[in-house]
Formats: sequence, structure tokens, C-alpha cells
Amino acid sequence: MVNKVGYGLRGKIWYGAFEDGNDAVCVANFDMPATPGIGWMAKCEKIYRATQNLHDSWSLTAEQLNEFFGDVSKEDGADWITPTNMKGNRAYDGKPIGHRSMSVGDVIQFGRDHDKKVYYACASFGFTELTSRQYDRWLGTDSRDRSDFVSDIVKAKHVEEVAC
Repeated sequence: MVNKVGYGLRGKIWYGAFEDGNDAVCVANFDMPATPGIGWMAKCEKIYRATQNLHDSWSLTAEQLNEFFGDVSKEDGADWITPTNMKGNRAYDGKPIGHRSMSVGDVIQFGRDHDKKVYYACASFGFTELTSRQYDRWLGTDSRDRSDFVSDIVKAKHVEEVAC
């Protein structure tokens, strides 16, 4: 899973926890520079931190923030994340609102296109890896139940570890 520059990881960020209807939505693609030797959890945490709306919307550019909200410096997000599905993402006053923060029940997909894909779901505490089959089941789960689905996977893995 090497990106076009020859380093880092490519992937997608899927929101499914609170979305209207049952469809999971790809909210961003990423081409993440990766420090050699860091594990999957550290990579997930890096993406999680970059998709939090702490000071501004992670998914709006500095230009959008300045145009609609005045002279604002861009403090959140990362230039290696490219937001998608911004169509219709506006408040009643016409200002862009950006995407919400990543939450329990959302998924990070490492790999795009023909790359081998690895999935990690945001759990109550950290992340848990999903098999391709679990990811497919996650997609088919009602949006209101996706966080519970992830919690059930975490519990099942804990039971397996304790039994060993």
C-alpha cells in the first residue's frame, strides 16, 4: 500500500455511525505520510486526531473558513486528507458546515482501488480491526446500530483473548 509519492499509506475514511439512512459515506481520502515502524493503532490515532473539529472544521479549507467566517487561521485537519461528499453540506444561512468529527462506529480503510484493504473501526476506547466479512456486515448494519456492532466485536475479541 504505497502511495504515488512512494511513502505512506492511502485509504478512505467512512462515516456510518450517525448518517441519515443506512448508507455509510466516504467523507475523505487520505495519502498519509507514515513514519517507518509505527503500528496500525498509531496510524488510526493520527487519522482520528486529524478528523476532530476542535478549533475549526477539519474538512473545510483555510480559504473556506476565511471566506465564510472571517480571518481565521486553519488549525485542525491535515493536508494529507482530502474531504469528499461535501455537496449539500451547508447550513441554512448558506455557509459550509463541514463534516462532523470521527466517532465510535466509523471506519478507516487503509488501501484504495486495487490495493489490499485493511479496516479499523473506531471503538469506545481506541480502534479494532475488522475482517473483510465484518466490514461488509458493518456496511449492512443500520446506522443507529453501527457503534453497538463495533462494541460487540471488541467484546468478542476480549473474550477470545481471556480464553487463550
